[in-house]
Amino acid sequence: MTITEKETHIMFSSDSENILDIEIRNDDQTAVLKPIGDIDMSCSPQLRTAIAQVQKPHPSKRIIIDLAAVPYMDSSGVATFVEAMQIARDRKSVV
Repeated sequence: MTITEKETHIMFSSDSENILDIEIRNDDQTAVLKPIGDIDMSCSPQLRTAIAQVQKPHPSKRIIIDLAAVPYMDSSGVATFVEAMQIARDRKSVV
């Protein structure tokens, strides 16, 4: 998965019934990721992949994660955001 378009819509489904939908908006300096649905152990790897794909081509890009449409998140989701923040900090970026 390569994220280069201005607006992208990604839907992930896991072995369980959980589906994580992620809307991504890009411009030159900022990417906004909006996950829609629960973020738990079954979905956090897909969210991690989407964040990494946004960070990869432009390491200094600012990333905003809009959690308005996330009704529930377990510790694996929090760990995903901590990891993204650490990677961004190493690259002199912001999540």
